[in-house]
Amino acid sequence: MEVVDCISDMISASGDLFETNQKKVIASILRAEKIIFLDTCFVTKFFYFETEDLLKAFEKIAGGKEKSKIVFIITELVLYELKDSIENKLQEKNEKFFCNISEYGFSLLLLKEEKICENIRPYMSYSAEAWNRRFSNLIHDNIANLALAGRIRTDCRMPYYGFQEMGFNIPDTGSFVKDIIVYLKNVKTSKDSMAEELIAISLFFIFELTQGSSRNEFIFCSDDLGAIARMNKSLQTSYSNMVCRFGSITVFSMVRYMVSEGILNSKDKVLDSLRKIMGETVKLVIRNNLPFQSVEKKISIEEAVEMIFANEKIDLIGREA
Repeated sequence: MEVVDCISDMISASGDLFETNQKKVIASILRAEKIIFLDTCFVTKFFYFETEDLLKAFEKIAGGKEKSKIVFIITELVLYELKDSIENKLQEKNEKFFCNISEYGFSLLLLKEEKICENIRPYMSYSAEAWNRRFSNLIHDNIANLALAGRIRTDCRMPYYGFQEMGFNIPDTGSFVKDIIVYLKNVKTSKDSMAEELIAISLFFIFELTQGSSRNEFIFCSDDLGAIARMNKSLQTSYSNMVCRFGSITVFSMVRYMVSEGILNSKDKVLDSLRKIMGETVKLVIRNNLPFQSVEKKISIEEAVEMIFANEKIDLIGREA
């Protein structure tokens, strides 16, 4: 069974947990102040904390839980990565996580990556050919940042294979972007970064519409430091003017925030949870007061938790099991 067919089964099995009408999904994204993209590893690693505590943190970040304040985005490929190992449905603990988000009062939107271009087009005057050319340019510009860009250029089974090497001979068909993204979803493997990279592509198209606006802030929640780095590089390359409207949150940075806001109070519980997630040793950047430079330091998880509760300015840059 192809990946997109498996995803279709998962959506059916999820009932009305997610908003799946893609026109409504795009409209909700455009109206919200905070748009939260959830990555697979962020969801699974927060099982070691109470979901309600995490949701309190997001409510505080957004200043409310209304749809106009904040929406949560799950892309279809992230949904696929959260599937049960046997059946085409969400793994039970993942489904419970999303049910908790919905019951708390937040909006959950399921974004179909191959449809985003089609559903943004009515808001803009781009022709199909103009969209296709913009997509091709984005792929070309990010060949060093996104693995999927290399695949598009080298996989001879790819729809429209060779279009970039033939002098940017871009077709004017309305299915060009859709066909390529569907193919990429279907060739996903368990170890690749396709889900995160298609989030980047989705953001590219949204930024085409929202650049110049200060209304929306886009937040990528992931515990994959490599994925965050690739996302940042691709946005710097193609939408440097939108970097100020984009941020990322890791499990470590969210825990720091939750401690600083008094949502997490038990040092022992935080230590136990972070040890299970990150192991015994972490690598941090310690932000010193000016005029002193920040320093990188490898420390025990116990020391890191002490620094979190002392409200020291630290960022995670690596970990060791």
